[in-house]
Amino acid sequence: MQCMKCGDCGQDILQQHPQMCPYCRSKNLIADEDALKEAKRLAGSGRYEEAALEFEKMDLWEDARECRKQARKNHSDNAVVETAKIGAINVICPHCNTSQPITSKSEEKICSHCGVTFKVPKDAVNLVNFE
Repeated sequence: MQCMKCGDCGQDILQQHPQMCPYCRSKNLIADEDALKEAKRLAGSGRYEEAALEFEKMDLWEDARECRKQARKNHSDNAVVETAKIGAINVICPHCNTSQPITSKSEEKICSHCGVTFKVPKDAVNLVNFE
């Protein structure tokens, strides 16, 4: 008898030639060998967290533990993120839809096309390097 596993609910199915899962009625059945191959494929492609979950479904705890160790090695707690200012940014006038460059730290802009004064989001102003 071939042992199968439900791909949806994860339950073991110990029937000969099952057509569907007796627990959740899913037709997504996976032979245990296929599940093992899939877990190894996930680990081999660097998807360690997903592989660990698959190994755990098959009660392969040591393999799952190794995958979790690999996953931790690939993540850094102290990532360095460099942020920079950009030289220019444009905003769209909400009245006439004309693109307008931000030229000062002011949060208000007068449209050069239609003359309407509108607010510029502070986040947009903070992106521009005015030096």
